[in-house]
Amino acid sequence: MGAVSWPLRQWALHPNAIDQNISISDLIVDSDSCHWRWSPKLCFNVASAYECLAGNNWNDRSADRKSVWSLQVPQRIRLFVWKALHGQLMTQLERAQRRLTSDPSCPICKSGPETLPHTFRDCPAVQGIWSRFFAPDDSEFYQSQFQNWLLRNLNSRTSASHNGIPWCILFSTFLRLLWKRRNDYVFSSETWPLGDLFNCAIVGQNLECIAWSKLPAQWLSLNTDGAVDMVNGSSSIGGVIGSCDGSWLSGFNKYIGISTPLQTELWGIFIGLQVAWSLGVEFLQVQVDNSEAVNLVNDLNAERSRFPLVRSFADLRNHCWAT
Repeated sequence: MGAVSWPLRQWALHPNAIDQNISISDLIVDSDSCHWRWSPKLCFNVASAYECLAGNNWNDRSADRKSVWSLQVPQRIRLFVWKALHGQLMTQLERAQRRLTSDPSCPICKSGPETLPHTFRDCPAVQGIWSRFFAPDDSEFYQSQFQNWLLRNLNSRTSASHNGIPWCILFSTFLRLLWKRRNDYVFSSETWPLGDLFNCAIVGQNLECIAWSKLPAQWLSLNTDGAVDMVNGSSSIGGVIGSCDGSWLSGFNKYIGISTPLQTELWGIFIGLQVAWSLGVEFLQVQVDNSEAVNLVNDLNAERSRFPLVRSFADLRNHCWAT
């Protein structure tokens, strides 16, 4: 093949040619903004972020996902079971591999390295609990692979012999209690009697599972919470006001000072009501996680309460709005 001579110098684009061929008026002049390209609406959401990180491994209908997130238990138990299923709990063996400790053995029985199967099923102390209170008659209960063992029990829809509680609910609740019992022993040298551990699992099922539900039109929601430092007693509050479809409208936070947990919760509600009133809200539903505070606020005799803050609630709620 013969040589080819390309007239590159003749084809070079002179800077002045840019102004002649590209009109500045054709460009859209606007301020820069950030967009999340992994979402159709270009707005960030957790689902699209998880799908992006998971890549081709993402499966919205995977068996393990359905087994965990369909459980009728509190969200904290679902999160815990999900971490256990994916090996995200910090056992002694995991801590040793990360060079956080030199001893990978089980802190309770000392008979071998503390893995997840050992912690929840194979430890002699744990086997005694399973056999004494739940007595699984399946020979594969102590033999199957750990993830299969979890999924098999989580997918079980049979009722346990204790108050007719579904086995999947009792099983998941008991797993979390085993982990809490283990942590209390490791970090505080506290032990739970086997009877107390069993009773906690049973009593915990009488709790009502509450989920978010959409409010009627024109109604707004106020969610507040408080935190108290158990060492010096200092406390802070925070809250969010949202629309009927869950969209964020306003928020607040405030340092309260030295206070008790109950007083902190009451302050959170009170400040939240003041913020909502200043925004001109007419219909407001208050959502808090402290039943004692709710009972004090809803008391028919709140105007004569021994707590000055509760009496202030009565005056604030008598304004022209529905709370």
